[in-house]
Amino acid sequence: MLDGAAVTASSIGLTEGIILVGGLGTRLRPLTDTCPKPMLPVGGVPLVERQMRRLRDIGVHRIVLATSYRAEVFREAYGTGAGLGLDLVYSFEHEPLGTGGAIRLAGDFLSEGCEQTVVLNGDILSAHDLAAQIRQHADAGAAATLHTRNVELAEVARFGTVLTEEGRITGFLEKHPDPLTSTINAGCYVFSQSALAAIPRNRVVSVERDTFPTLISSGASVMAYDEQAYWIDVGTLETYRQADEDFSDDPVSA
Repeated sequence: MLDGAAVTASSIGLTEGIILVGGLGTRLRPLTDTCPKPMLPVGGVPLVERQMRRLRDIGVHRIVLATSYRAEVFREAYGTGAGLGLDLVYSFEHEPLGTGGAIRLAGDFLSEGCEQTVVLNGDILSAHDLAAQIRQHADAGAAATLHTRNVELAEVARFGTVLTEEGRITGFLEKHPDPLTSTINAGCYVFSQSALAAIPRNRVVSVERDTFPTLISSGASVMAYDEQAYWIDVGTLETYRQADEDFSDDPVSA
């Protein structure tokens, strides 16, 4: 379900990836009492492995796993990433740094000369055209490009919502009780090198509450890549079971 047409790394520039896998996954207890949420099997394949394969298949081969809770589980399972044809490295949060802080820490492990970085939240599966999002970001010379989509009004308050004008994000409200739109931040970001480097190092930073609003207020180009493809936030027992069912007939080959 998640595999799209492969593109070469050169067609999207030198792009590397970060996957945020450090959360405790408290809403998925007891499943996460001993297993990190991104290592839970979805259709028989760990969620994080589906994400890593997806990045690999569009030409992104160096990936940083931003770890914290049960970090050793990822290393034991994937090591250097060679078994998946990846160059896999790990960052580790000794203390919680928030989404922005985790991204900034992981950024220290990217290659010199990396032109843009795609960041995936470790609990989201999406079938949107990730390569197209990266290309749009590069073509626009944007500071950041967020995947956005619409959800049912009853679900909007669970997510961060965005206001857009001609494809540019003009406002960002993280899980606001009275949302002004049904367009949400779908949890996949592309950062320019300069925007990622501008996130404060070794500080607690929310990319949703701090980084994106700061970029917008500074006049930086924060763009929306809007696509209404399959998407699920695997954050609760209910949605985990739904994702497992959705992918039950979607084997992943080596």
